[in-house]
Amino acid sequence: MIDDRAVSTAVSHAITIGITSIMLTGLMIGASQMVDDQRQYVVERGLEDVSSAVVSDLMRIDQFNTTNAPVSFTAEHPERIGGSHYSIDVHPEPSETIVFVNSSASVRHDSVPVRFTAESDVCESTVDGGKVEVAYDTDRDCIVLREN
Repeated sequence: MIDDRAVSTAVSHAITIGITSIMLTGLMIGASQMVDDQRQYVVERGLEDVSSAVVSDLMRIDQFNTTNAPVSFTAEHPERIGGSHYSIDVHPEPSETIVFVNSSASVRHDSVPVRFTAESDVCESTVDGGKVEVAYDTDRDCIVLREN
């Protein structure tokens, strides 16, 4: 007579280890996707916060309603969002100004536009994130952003 009981124990252990490995792999893949989604969310919210702050800075200098008087202040924004640098682009249009905050921190290379209207003219400008000078340029007679 042949005794097969030891084989069923070994097969049972192998199946248990295989199923456990598959489950752990699935959990790791799901968790990494969740982390990527959360990182994307953080980048999007950070870009929105900076773009809103820049619009507030531009509107604050616009309220001074300067005529031939140089006015400026330094605004501090985070140097990085989601671990990457970003840029702030100001594009004036005839009826409004659009502020874009661009980052390559995400897969989609996000750009968050915010539109606003100002009483003073706004000149086109592009600066990197971090310390930014918001100024009324008397030579060009408009509001500008400058690297600081």
